[in-house]
Amino acid sequence: MSMTEFTDKVNQGKNYISDEYLQYLEQVKTVQIRIVKLKLIEV
Repeated sequence: MSMTEFTDKVNQGKNYISDEYLQYLEQVKTVQIRIVKLKLIEV
C-alpha cells in the first residue's frame, strides 16, 4: 500500500466516525428536547 492510499483510508475512517458521531449527537439532542418538553408539561 502506498502512502497516498494509506492517507485515503485514514480519511475515509475519519469521515465514517464523524458521521456516526453526528447521528449519535442528533439522537441525544432529540431525547433531551423530549425530556424538557415532558418536564414543562408536568409543571
